[in-house]
Amino acid sequence: MLTITIPSKIAEELARRGIDAETYIIDLLSRNLGVDPEIAAEAHVELALKYLEEGRGLIDRDPVQASEKLYMLLRVVKPWRYIMGLMTS
Repeated sequence: MLTITIPSKIAEELARRGIDAETYIIDLLSRNLGVDPEIAAEAHVELALKYLEEGRGLIDRDPVQASEKLYMLLRVVKPWRYIMGLMTS
């Protein structure tokens, strides 16, 4: 996984709009580069697993932060469930 820096003004605007920067960047790059949907899905799975591991690691030390990470996991996974036809509403 590659780490990038997003200027604070952009990060603040994304947060203000309720947009997860990592998910948005994956979607934007995948769409603009014409990435195979399977590869884009794998990128989202990798991100979801990252949030899962971070959340698990925080459960005992910082339950609030852990719940935020697990919430981010759901934000990454839910749209893909719609795309893959696993949810109808």
